[in-house]
Amino acid sequence: MCLHISNFLHETTAILESSLRDAKLEETMQWVRLGYFTLDSVEWDKGNRVWNRTVSLKDTWK
Repeated sequence: MCLHISNFLHETTAILESSLRDAKLEETMQWVRLGYFTLDSVEWDKGNRVWNRTVSLKDTWK
């Protein structure tokens, strides 16, 4: 599998709900209308909280 750098979204100024501060590694969260996210284990070890989208939600209605 080959990933292109344009496939990544880096949002450094996001405002999140305070309950996400206490999220545990391997815990999955659903963000309304965006998808399911989990914490990045590599960044967790560095002391950072980076959320990776694991599943996208359909964003159009037919």
